[in-house]
Amino acid sequence: LNFLNFLYLISFIKTMNPRNILTYLDNSQILSTIAFNFPTIRIISIQNGARCNFELETCKLFLDYYYSFSLSEKKLLLSNNSKFRKLVPVGSLSSKHFYSKNKNNNKEFDICLVSQGGLIYLDSRYSDKLKWKIKKSIDKMNLYLSQYCRERNLKIAICLRRKNENLKLKYQKLFLNNCKIFERSSKIYDGKTYEIMSKSKIVTGFNTTCVRESWGFNKAIYIDYTGTKKFNEIYEIEMLIIRNQSYNYFKKKFDYLLSLSKTKYEKKINKYSKNYMIKKSLKLIKQEILRELK
Repeated sequence: LNFLNFLYLISFIKTMNPRNILTYLDNSQILSTIAFNFPTIRIISIQNGARCNFELETCKLFLDYYYSFSLSEKKLLLSNNSKFRKLVPVGSLSSKHFYSKNKNNNKEFDICLVSQGGLIYLDSRYSDKLKWKIKKSIDKMNLYLSQYCRERNLKIAICLRRKNENLKLKYQKLFLNNCKIFERSSKIYDGKTYEIMSKSKIVTGFNTTCVRESWGFNKAIYIDYTGTKKFNEIYEIEMLIIRNQSYNYFKKKFDYLLSLSKTKYEKKINKYSKNYMIKKSLKLIKQEILRELK
């Protein structure tokens, strides 16, 4: 199927012969192949999701213009011999767009958990040992969050990637009356996850793009109990990630985050977060991309 898809794209592009290709497929090997074979067509690629360290380390890209989330991707990609005419860290376009629509929302939830569900540890890229570590990490995160919300009587919003009745029942059983679950519908994506995140005091999750995106607009923190640096280059930065195995540490960390005002939180993380999520405005990004499309 992938090869047929590749042939279709090659045929389509050869027939249409566009001057530019604008895409959100930022880690596509197919596009790199197209860029190599059609040197007169400019490919402008916009990053649409967080990429694990080991994913970028083993994925060489050959694109014309690449607009990344941050300096972190630029450093990783340039260190693995990927080639670009221009690589510009700009931040997340989709989060900037949807957060601007919802920035004045009142806080209805104390915590927003963006769930990876059961999908990530079934990915064929991971070894069985790493899959087991990921599953254990996600299970521990969910257990600690449920315990913390019950003890503090907090409201948590849980955003599922897609409709999954078994996973929904699992969360309902674990969190009881403390949670409200939002399922992503099969309709065209309308930014509902960003809306829920903007209504929450803290955004959290395991290795999810939404946590990184939230550093530009909200209080957010990764939770990773895998004991490996494979997923996050922020592994050593305590303000951005919880790695400690202790529930007491987890509880104190969330108590501290909830007590901080958004302004104080931003001052605390500013020197770190700018390396992982740039805050350039949509207006400036739009002007820059339009210049390249001329």
